[in-house]
Amino acid sequence: VLYQCIENLEGMISSLGEEHDKSASACNVGLLVEQAIEEKRVEFAKEAARIQCEVRSHRYAEVDPIGLKRLVSNAINNSLESGSDVKVEVLIEDQGERIALIIRDNGPGVSEEVLKRFRKKRISTKGQSRGFGLTGALEFCDNHG
Repeated sequence: VLYQCIENLEGMISSLGEEHDKSASACNVGLLVEQAIEEKRVEFAKEAARIQCEVRSHRYAEVDPIGLKRLVSNAINNSLESGSDVKVEVLIEDQGERIALIIRDNGPGVSEEVLKRFRKKRISTKGQSRGFGLTGALEFCDNHG
């Protein structure tokens, strides 16, 4: 599965699950991503070596910090749950006026058919009330460029 969002990271991030104050504030985007990665490394302690992170930007941007961390967390969950030998790479870097957040893995991917279904409505391939992380990530990418 390849998630690549080049974001200006302004405005709100759609996120699922527990409600929170979605106020955007000036945040160090690289630091937020690093925090989300560290939380995943703790959660997936045995698989921590499968998560690589490179932060090349510590710029500040107006962003919903909880929403951004959820986006990164959901993407990593989807990747690690797709196979025991899957490795995840997270990169955040400056690209001109924008900040690029790139999350990719070497997993089996998602078929074009399933991807189209995710874009149409909130569906899950993981059972009831699970698996909405990809839909949220796709909405985030659509809403932010």
